[in-house]
Amino acid sequence: MNEGMMIECLPKLYEIGETIEQACLYAQSDFKARKAQVLPVIQAGITAIYAKTKELFGTLSNEVEQSGENLSHNPIMGNYENWKQNYWVFTITKVSEKLRTVLQRNDICVEQYQEESIYKFLEIFQKLKVDSHTYAVIELFLSEFCRTSCPKLAYDLIIEAFSMYPDIVKLPHIKSSFEKKIINEQQQLNNCPVCSGKGFPYHTAPAYLINTFQSDFLPAKLWMKCECCGNLYTRYFPKKFFNRKNQLKVITPHQNIEQKLASDVSIRMLRTWCDMLQNMKQYTKGKNILEIGVGKGALIATAIEMGYPIDCVEIEEDVAQNIADLLQHPVICCDFLDLPEEKTYDIISMGDVIEHLDDPRKGLEKARRLLKEDGVIWISTPNYNSAFNQLNRNCTAMWDEPWHITYFSREGLEKLLSEVGFDVLDYRISNHYNGSMEMIVQKKKN
Repeated sequence: MNEGMMIECLPKLYEIGETIEQACLYAQSDFKARKAQVLPVIQAGITAIYAKTKELFGTLSNEVEQSGENLSHNPIMGNYENWKQNYWVFTITKVSEKLRTVLQRNDICVEQYQEESIYKFLEIFQKLKVDSHTYAVIELFLSEFCRTSCPKLAYDLIIEAFSMYPDIVKLPHIKSSFEKKIINEQQQLNNCPVCSGKGFPYHTAPAYLINTFQSDFLPAKLWMKCECCGNLYTRYFPKKFFNRKNQLKVITPHQNIEQKLASDVSIRMLRTWCDMLQNMKQYTKGKNILEIGVGKGALIATAIEMGYPIDCVEIEEDVAQNIADLLQHPVICCDFLDLPEEKTYDIISMGDVIEHLDDPRKGLEKARRLLKEDGVIWISTPNYNSAFNQLNRNCTAMWDEPWHITYFSREGLEKLLSEVGFDVLDYRISNHYNGSMEMIVQKKKN
């Protein structure tokens, strides 16, 4: 069954049910005279409802069929109320069963509906006075059908569902129930972090589905599109992670570590970094590297093997310590914006960094000051308008990622790079992350 059929069909079936109710009410005032008049209307209505219900769910319960039979022959209000109760209990049960399975998936790619259709569907269950859990599940389900058509409505539906029923979704990575206070602990971005322009709701994603989700984040991610520069930015982000500062320190490796350390970095990823460094040779003769954000340590390990001196900076102290221990290589722990500028580098790696920055322009300006005149910067970041994202639309994990603040298109990033003082030397589609782009840039020549 196409899930969208429920949104289209159930409001129509409810309207037919109301027509049946009106026919029964009409017959009550003069039952003997009017029974024959209303029976064809009632029988046609029940036949239409049953045919579409079987198309939706494949079956009907015995109680529904029997109560419908009684109503078709004797249209008294008692029979109508019995039929209505049996039919909608059956239908709500089937809808709930379907929706609970749908909401465990992160690959829903569905037709988008306008507000009117969404509200009509919700109205049915308001009139039927379903329990709060069922209603919350329905809200989550409907949010999938207006993520791009009505993103603000989709966001409101998800937040209301979690507020109504905090444990509505049970997944292994969700460690605690949603708390309403989290809403007040968010930084609201009223302007674009790239150009300070105004934005409009562009896309809403179910952030609670991705395995990097934490309870500090809202379960819905509302993406705004800047009217000026065309780039995207999140509407809300946890205050505790915004503008983080920690004192600069050098994390040195622990010696004689007893626990076993290992990495899940693939040989394919190591080869990707190897190819990147080899590609850099055509743009710069130098070999001194600065990596901003150490990830899983793949570039550090590759650089060491290939004989490239490398410094690395990481804002998360536990990540820095793990990589320092694993590779027995020191890691500078701080916000890279606070990194001293006495030393400059031939190669700077900003792999999946700028989407995390609350001020991408400031980040690129800092990187430019750390770069030698003939040096190059390698940048990797999601491209919301990439070929992959065009082909897959809202069925990509990029939208759900709670830690990301800003997304660029190729044109948007190239424009910012030019304004900061860079020329783009190379552009490629990433073979590491779906929908990401990679660029090699250097300072503009005077």
